Amino acid sequence: MSIVKSPPVKMFRFFFLYLLMFIFSISLPAQLVRPSVGGVVIKDSVFITPAQPSIKENVPTTLSTASLLPPECVTTDWSISYQDLYVQNKRVVVTIDGKADTILNCPFGYSGSGGGKISGYASSFKVTVINCSQGSAPPPTVEIRDAVPWQNEIVRKEIWFRYPSIPCGYCRIDMLQGYIVTRKAPPNPPNVTMFSPQSENDTTLIVTETEKPVITLQAMVTGSIQPVQIYWNPSQVINTTDYLDETTGEFIVPPNQDIIFYPNPNNKRLILIDASVTAINKCGDQTTRGATVRMTSTIVPIHHFDVVVTPDTIIHNEGAQIFITAKDVNNQDFPLESNTPIDFSMDANGERYGNLVYQSASGKFMYGVPYGKAKNGFVYYEAIGENPQGVTPLPKIQVGVLGVGKEGVGSAVVKPSIHKYCQNESGWKEKPYDTYKKLNGKGEIIQPEQQITIGQVGCALTSMAM
Repeated sequence: MSIVKSPPVKMFRFFFLYLLMFIFSISLPAQLVRPSVGGVVIKDSVFITPAQPSIKENVPTTLSTASLLPPECVTTDWSISYQDLYVQNKRVVVTIDGKADTILNCPFGYSGSGGGKISGYASSFKVTVINCSQGSAPPPTVEIRDAVPWQNEIVRKEIWFRYPSIPCGYCRIDMLQGYIVTRKAPPNPPNVTMFSPQSENDTTLIVTETEKPVITLQAMVTGSIQPVQIYWNPSQVINTTDYLDETTGEFIVPPNQDIIFYPNPNNKRLILIDASVTAINKCGDQTTRGATVRMTSTIVPIHHFDVVVTPDTIIHNEGAQIFITAKDVNNQDFPLESNTPIDFSMDANGERYGNLVYQSASGKFMYGVPYGKAKNGFVYYEAIGENPQGVTPLPKIQVGVLGVGKEGVGSAVVKPSIHKYCQNESGWKEKPYDTYKKLNGKGEIIQPEQQITIGQVGCALTSMAM
């Protein structure tokens, strides 16, 4: 029984075949993603120039010449349409890497298609078309041609049948019957867990005058094609000194980094650093995980305290005010909080010749005085200790202050107190100064022992005695 096809059907098949051949004739550049040396993901445009058409015997065809990715990272699939196999009673066998698959087994009619897929590159691909019985029309020969890969493809080859003669009125000797394509396999990104050495969420760093902490972030990678390369941003090791201006106690933004001053952009003492780790496997599949490193500075940007004792010469039994001022590295006044506690102390001379006084307290030390009070002279030095009479040079006392880890020293000298008495001042002019006896020329006592007073002797003798 023969099959008679009507002209409209022929015209439709001719139009469909022409459209199919036009689509397959379009060549598109491929955008390939592949890992370069060092694991950096780059995009490259690869063009594989198709070979000049030529008739080949049906022999194995090597497909792996354009291996831009490891075999684990690609798949190869093929498809053959035999609905346009214009001769009946044929067997079509596809052999890929030595494994045969019969996709058409001697049907009386002709229609359908077949295909398959393997992991990796196909080292060889063979299509065989044979007659199922003697007396059938000669089968077409098969040619596999190189073609320009389409987008996201690595290798594309076309399967062409060449018939001994034109099989139909609108057919051609060479007919495109299928393709073989190697492309990147579906992504299989690594599983990444990012954590700090202390715990998964412990990424808080407190910066103090004496502590400049460092944190080394960790990552665990599982479930991916190995090897996997790890990239950290900004770094696996976060060192607070890289972000700190120690002269001001504020954080700075290193070059080429994005950090957030939180919660107020004007607060440079609390920052959030977005750290991340990216794991890239050999196929270029990647996963990024992030964590926020919170960095707080408790450093007060004070360089020293200026301490002034006024007057700078203190007479025994008198006092002097102590004024302090917080200064920065440029010796400019720094606006320290008024409730910042300040401690006062003295050297050995200061303790010997007097005491510190604040409000109702008096002693050799004074702790926790609010800066606002200390700045305005509410602390005194009272020279109520020893009277430094005869001490030369005049003794120097030093008063030291300590606050927010910074120090300052002020000084003054203590003078002795000397009271000058007048000769006839009441209360002491009648006090005896000495005794005497009056004698004659022979040394005989002619007057009993008499007492002489200070008022009688006068200022000269008083001064000599003193």
